[in-house]
Order: sequence, then C-alpha cells, then structure tokens
Amino acid sequence: GLEPALWRQASYGSLRYGLYGPIKDALSLGSAKKDLPLHYKILAGGLSGTVAQGFANPCDLVKIRMIGFKEAPPVEYRWFLTALADVYRKEGFQGLYRGMLANLGRASSLAAAEMASYDSIKPIMQSRYGFEDGLPLHASIAVCSGFIATFVANPFDVCKSRVMRDAKGQYRGLVDCFVQSVTNEGVTSLWKGFIPSWARVGPRVVINFVTMEQLRMRFG
Repeated sequence: GLEPALWRQASYGSLRYGLYGPIKDALSLGSAKKDLPLHYKILAGGLSGTVAQGFANPCDLVKIRMIGFKEAPPVEYRWFLTALADVYRKEGFQGLYRGMLANLGRASSLAAAEMASYDSIKPIMQSRYGFEDGLPLHASIAVCSGFIATFVANPFDVCKSRVMRDAKGQYRGLVDCFVQSVTNEGVTSLWKGFIPSWARVGPRVVINFVTMEQLRMRFG
C-alpha cells in the first residue's frame, strides 16, 4: 500500500494545506486573520479537506484494498496504476469513489481539527506563555494539533476502512456503519487503532507544520 499512499499524500496533503489559507482569506471578508472566529477556521479546514479528498479518493480506495489482502494480492493489485485500471474496468467510474462519504467525513474532520487547532493554539502560546515564533513553538503546537486531529478523525477512519473493505454489503453506508459499530461493539470501538493512527498522523503533522513555518519565516 505504499505506492497509493504516496499518491494520496501528494494530492490530498498538498491540496489540503494549500487551500486552507485562500479559503480562510475568503471567509475573513476583510477582517484581520488573527481575529477570525474559531468556527470559520474549522469551516476553512473542513472545506479544504473536502475538496482535497475529492481528488484523492481513488488513491484511498486502492490503498485500503491493497493492505486488506491476507495472502499475496492478485497481479492487478501489485501496482497502483494497474489496480486503479482494474477497479475502473470492473466497477466503472463510480467504483473509484466507493466509500466517498466515509472518506469525506474523515478528511474534512481531520483537516478541520488539524488546521483550526494549530491556527488557534499558536496565538495563545505566544500571548499567554511568551513563546517566540520559532521551532520550539511550531513543534509543540504541531504535537497538540496532531493529537486533536487524530482523536476527532479516528471514528471516521474506522468506519471508512470498514465501508471500503465491505465486499459483502454488510453496511448501507457511513451512518449505518457507525450505528452497527456502536451497537455491536460499543462506543469505544470507534477509537480502535487510535495509538497506531496517532503514531502515523502525529509525526506527519509535526513535519508538515514545522517545514511550512520554517519556509514562511525564511521566504515570507
């Protein structure tokens, strides 16, 4: 699943971070960015994640299927592009967007929590605790942001994976998957795999935000 994961991150990751600023500017309507209310930041993050996921869903679908094989995968699933072509040939264009609703829920919630939390915690750390704009500030906020984003998005991640691997038609959609999971396994089932998810999302968030902030400080 490494190849589709790289394709996904190249499309979803770049679009999500790249669109957040322009969307936030459009929502600010001339007011100062630092004065933008939290709910507008959440909306900007959610919208950027939604648009980005629209482009990346086929990558997510192939990745989930690749890592779901318990034995050696069919020859079509040994490479990303051949797997993509196989899905299109057998299931049509709509097959590439199977689990789209679940993916949008996960992508929008992750982006909203990640971007809005970082954007909101940063001025608090500077004004209340005297942090200067630099690497320690950026890294510490990114750690918090990664934890918040993982916690918010994990239920969508669990249901997204179940819906996209559902070959028997057990789930009628994202909402039905939520209901069945909570009914049969309890609310805590929605946070299955939280630690591995945080171990994956946390370092990525730190690397991305630290890199972007360092580039901003050097090049404006």
